[in-house]
Formats: sequence, structure tokens, C-alpha cells
Amino acid sequence: DDFNDYMLFTGYLWSDTLRWSYGSSFGREVDTWNQQTASLGTEEMIDTIIQNGFTGLYIDSRGYTEIDLIYLQTEIESVLGYEPIVSRNGNLIFYSLYPYISEQN
Repeated sequence: DDFNDYMLFTGYLWSDTLRWSYGSSFGREVDTWNQQTASLGTEEMIDTIIQNGFTGLYIDSRGYTEIDLIYLQTEIESVLGYEPIVSRNGNLIFYSLYPYISEQN
């Protein structure tokens, strides 16, 4: 399966309570913030998204090669110290940031 931008709507469409960020128009302030945040080291990226009101990290595994996904999850789990919730088919991965936030306070 080829991954396309519309696949990122999956979590949003199946939730009544999910508030999320999504890409924006190229060159806009939000686009710049997304690019800058994505380029940070893992711990700094997680701290930045928390400071901006995020309480979870949602990953669609279909957007990554197997090697890149393993690397990404290893990096995230080394910072958070716990494993994610994974959908039955393994496509959707969710890390609640609440345990990490409460640990930092």
C-alpha cells in the first residue's frame, strides 16, 4: 500500500474526542513550527509538543519503512520509558504523554 496524506485522517475520523494537529499550507507559521519541531531530538521534540498542549503522540506505521519505524519507536520509548497502545492490525500507534507529564512534575 502506498501511504498518502489522507490516511492521516484515520485516527481523527474514528474518534469523537481526538483533537490533533495536521500539516498546513507550505510556508505558513504552523508549517514552520511543524518542521522545526520535527527536526528536534526526540526528548526535546516531546517536551516541545507537551509545552504546546499535546497529550499524546499518534503514529501511522504505514508512513515508515520497517527500519525507520523501529528506530522511531526505540527513540520515543527511551525517552518515555513505556510502550504504546497499538491497533490490532499494527498500523496505528499511540503514546499517551500523561505518564511522562506527571513524571516531570
